[in-house]
Amino acid sequence: MQHERENVIMFPKWRKNLEENAKQAMQQKDWKHAYELFHSLTTNGVDSHEVLTGKLITMMELGMQKEAEDLCETLLSWDDQYYESYIHIYATLLFQSGKYQEVMELVDDALEQKNLSNDMLIQLNNVYQLSSELKKQEDQQQYLEKVQQIREAYEQKDDLHIYYLIQHIRQLQIKREIPLLKDLLLHNQVNPVVKTAILEYYIHIGLEREVTVQKFGNETSVFPNKTGTYFSEQLINRIEPFLEEIEQNDPTAYQLAQTVIECYASIYAPFFPDEDDYKDFSQALKIYVNQSLMNDAPLHRVTNKARYYLESIQKAEERYRMFFHQ
Repeated sequence: MQHERENVIMFPKWRKNLEENAKQAMQQKDWKHAYELFHSLTTNGVDSHEVLTGKLITMMELGMQKEAEDLCETLLSWDDQYYESYIHIYATLLFQSGKYQEVMELVDDALEQKNLSNDMLIQLNNVYQLSSELKKQEDQQQYLEKVQQIREAYEQKDDLHIYYLIQHIRQLQIKREIPLLKDLLLHNQVNPVVKTAILEYYIHIGLEREVTVQKFGNETSVFPNKTGTYFSEQLINRIEPFLEEIEQNDPTAYQLAQTVIECYASIYAPFFPDEDDYKDFSQALKIYVNQSLMNDAPLHRVTNKARYYLESIQKAEERYRMFFHQ
């Protein structure tokens, strides 16, 4: 709008006629015609508060959600004397479209960055509280639906669907144990990627109870609230000293190494190499990365343990790829 205003001059009489006709169209609730008139004004450089507010209202009435949100973002970025008016309109727009999480994020950002009037603080706090309540209700309904869908997916042996359902539940504000997931950790037919997703869900909610997991004939127990970070981060932190050279000298190889570790962790977590084996595992990881990048990776000086871990990394990559492309 700023760019257009610099290149177009609208004659006062023409502008006045468009503004009056736009207001009349709004009064008659002829939203389409009103929008066309307001749009003509803004594209010809008119960006008064009245015109922009009128355009926003017509966009909302016409269901132009994305366009209205984009315009609100632009108006807020101007940071002028009408900031409070625009943020109230934006919050209302998001609320009416059921975007309760975005309403709360918008209000949080505004409270952090701006000194708002008491009246505006009250209005924004009200819409925040109502959005929070409605979001909880919405999340509760989605939670119940997704848990039931997990049961159905397990009966149908649809592990990939279970995985995505768990990821969806993680986005909700509800943090519950879900006993069904604990049972799946002990079922041999459940894919290891799904079991890792379950464990990381429990890490996400800070579960204080011990959970037991079986993978590849091994069994162990973990306390999710004591793990600190997700599994790929744990493994990266453990072998970081052995990867400093490629981190400093070859960012591409280091990035690929991180991706490989994520795949490895998805398959094998929480069964990771012992501390005494970190060097051998790191050597295997470097060889795998170099082979993937078509670099020279001689194997004649590789320890038996490193060969073992190289094979396990290759299997992890294969299993991970097969899981997401089934």
